Amino acid sequence: MGTYATLLELLSPRWAKGPILPLNESANLEKSKNKSLELMYRSRKAEKWAVYSRYTLIYNQCIQKRDWFKGQSL
Repeated sequence: MGTYATLLELLSPRWAKGPILPLNESANLEKSKNKSLELMYRSRKAEKWAVYSRYTLIYNQCIQKRDWFKGQSL
């Protein structure tokens, strides 16, 4: 068994000799990558909603002031 592994190592190309992740580690890496992408997407979405809600709040306050000024007699 030892000689077969040594022979395989000698005959393998250099790029194939790098560390190979076990299947479960590879799956975990993929899951963590997907999780980070999901969190990034959620944070961007939340950021957009925060900007939108601030804009809406300011807009509504301006409308109320405008309506209040319209109601005042000059």
